[in-house]
Amino acid sequence: MTQPDAPGAEQRLKALFQVGSDQENRTYYDQWAGCYDADLTALSYPAPQQAARMLAGLVDWRDRPVLDAGCGTGLSGQALRNEGFQVMDGLDYSQGMLDQAANKGLYRHLALADLSQPQSLAQAPYAAIVTVGTLTYDFLGVELVDHLMPALEPDGTFVLCTNARAWGLRSVEDYLGTLVQQGQITGLVMRACEYLPAEHASGMMAAWRKC
Repeated sequence: MTQPDAPGAEQRLKALFQVGSDQENRTYYDQWAGCYDADLTALSYPAPQQAARMLAGLVDWRDRPVLDAGCGTGLSGQALRNEGFQVMDGLDYSQGMLDQAANKGLYRHLALADLSQPQSLAQAPYAAIVTVGTLTYDFLGVELVDHLMPALEPDGTFVLCTNARAWGLRSVEDYLGTLVQQGQITGLVMRACEYLPAEHASGMMAAWRKC
């Protein structure tokens, strides 16, 4: 594994925010994939572990299928495995990231997918969906939830974790409140969390069940 390099990791993270288009963003992640795990370790990124622990505290099973949406190199998959979850599929729109995830041997199935578009998943329905860090300031908003919810079984659990700034800019709390009012979801829990402490970035987490 590439050794952690905090200054280099900070530079690569800042460069990501200068990317100007969706295709450039995808290409950047493809190129970043080889040192992504080391960089996120250097930056003390706790979000995957927090999301996995949240799911573990909400369900009483570990052997049912979980979808890791925006799985990247498999950091969330490893965190889910550490919590005892045994059956995981992963989606990401970077082939470079998926190649790294495949090397970990954690996932039953991996697929290239653009979460800004509706998904048709042969392995659905899932007992739980986890998505960490997929919501962004500019490229991907709350539509990702609309596109993933059909893959969640009734009474299934959805866990979302994201940067607090993206949460606010994308009006996630209002959006989820509307889903509650419409009777689409229940048991909504929201709370603040650490996200990227090395960059002084806080996070937000939410979990709910599908009606």
